[in-house]
Amino acid sequence: MQKVAFLLLPALVGILLYSNSFNHEYVLDDEEAIVQNRIVQQGLDGISEIWVTEYRAGFSTEKGSLYRPMALTLFAIESEIWPQNPKPAHVINVLLYGLCCMVLYLWLRLLFRDRDHWLALMIAVIFAAHPIHTEVVANIKSADEILSLLFGLLALIGILKYFDSKSLSWMFTALIAFFFALSSKEGVILLVPVAFLMLFMFRKAELTKAGIHSAILMIPTGIYLWMRSKAIGGLVGSEEIPMLDNVLVSASGLERLTSAMSISLLYLVKLVYPATLSHDYSYNQIEIVGLSAPSFWIAFIVLVALVYCIWKWRSTKPILAFSVLFFLLTFSLYSNLFVTIGTHFGERLLFVPSIGFCMALGWGFWHFGKGKAEVLYPRSATLSMAFFGIIVFIMATQTIGRSALWKVEITLFTADVVNAPKSTRTHFRLGRALNKKAMTMDEGSAQTSLYNQAKSELEESVAIYPKFTDALGELGLVHQNLKEYEKAMSYNERVLKINPNHHTTINNIGAVLFLQGNPEAAIPYFNRALELNPNFRDPAGNLGSCFGTLEQYEEAIKWFKVAVDIDPNYAPNYFFIALTYQNLDKQAESNQWIAKARAIDPNIGR
Repeated sequence: MQKVAFLLLPALVGILLYSNSFNHEYVLDDEEAIVQNRIVQQGLDGISEIWVTEYRAGFSTEKGSLYRPMALTLFAIESEIWPQNPKPAHVINVLLYGLCCMVLYLWLRLLFRDRDHWLALMIAVIFAAHPIHTEVVANIKSADEILSLLFGLLALIGILKYFDSKSLSWMFTALIAFFFALSSKEGVILLVPVAFLMLFMFRKAELTKAGIHSAILMIPTGIYLWMRSKAIGGLVGSEEIPMLDNVLVSASGLERLTSAMSISLLYLVKLVYPATLSHDYSYNQIEIVGLSAPSFWIAFIVLVALVYCIWKWRSTKPILAFSVLFFLLTFSLYSNLFVTIGTHFGERLLFVPSIGFCMALGWGFWHFGKGKAEVLYPRSATLSMAFFGIIVFIMATQTIGRSALWKVEITLFTADVVNAPKSTRTHFRLGRALNKKAMTMDEGSAQTSLYNQAKSELEESVAIYPKFTDALGELGLVHQNLKEYEKAMSYNERVLKINPNHHTTINNIGAVLFLQGNPEAAIPYFNRALELNPNFRDPAGNLGSCFGTLEQYEEAIKWFKVAVDIDPNYAPNYFFIALTYQNLDKQAESNQWIAKARAIDPNIGR
């Protein structure tokens, strides 16, 4: 009975702490990965395309370097069963997280040869409660992180079982699970050296034997890399990393090293003391630092200390040594010390490495609680258990509070402009969210007030990074919504001076011209925006509006249908087709399209 309770407890902790996210909306990257992803929105019909294309292919025409078909397959299945409904997806994310916590417990028990179930339980519960995971669990898009770890842990279990039993079925389990792990997120490849270390340190395998058993994971790795290469046109792709995403691209030589080390220290601080969290730390929240920066020297000292601890503990405290090695290995890819990745900092990137921290912390409570005994007896470990409970309670409280902020974009971004006030993106995203909300309101003082708040946040974003085209373009849109067309055009022109192919701004220029009563002049801009991004719904619908205004109704219907093909879940374009058929005196066709519109939005046109 105790074994079953221990097995279920980590999962229950994880599920309960994030149950407040069940009714959350689509937030942040959910738009690109799910809501406006043309391929994902096809549901089951899109799965075959998902496995042969780059991660962003359903949303953007820009070349990328990501290949994560497993996560997109999950999103496509969810979209098939529950179209445009975030609740089931949030529930699935939380359940997957609970399952992940359970599998972590099983792996730890197997790794430690069942020496004491309390040790594995403490580690798994700390992992389940750690607030650094809120972005991963509360953001549907980050199911890629959960799936990669879930399948990665199953692969590690398979390797251990295969080593212990020599059963080929466990070897095949490891191979299949690791392929799915890589197909969810590529960073899990660093579990290959972890597999080697766990055999070497906990099974006392010879170097050759440990190497051979862990090397079998290179089989699914090779298959994944081949499929990735076919999908993105090479192993690494050709995506250019902007400074806005990773400030380290603007540094070189020693300055790049010192800055990367300083950022690594910040990761460790957030892991140990996650008091303030943010979904974004982009320019200029984290600055480039030199050799004189205290943060670099602290990071250097901490790194030396960790390496020393590995050496000192390798025989006497192998669990602690392994926990440090696990963290350093799985974090190395995200440190930017060896390769430059798409971001300089992201809390979600600590999801897998945090296991190392949780192992060390859990081992500390267990070790001091058991004293000289072989196993922990809670009744005689009152102080240790009390501190364990206090830490988990503090973590749980922080997790619940932070998860609640992810309910809607405005609550999240409002909190994060405080938590990361120097980030140009936190201000931009809050400004954009306020602008979107204002657009849904009736005209009046409340709407104008919201537009002015949006303008203030966007101006702050531009003040931090004057070349931020998205923020400049959104400022143009705010002025457009306020019917300040000259100011709107001035911001649009600033964007095009920086990036002549900024498709949303090109669309907005067309919109301003249309609103000024000049649809003929607007048409070339909408055509250009659609040419730059064929997955962009707005210019297709805008072309329909232009031709409808010009009384070229057949052409209008054609473009509204293009917009429907791009986004089948946007009711207004169905309704516009219905209205256009009415203008053609085709009431039967009009009624059919009104019915389609109201199947999505029952209140449209009423």
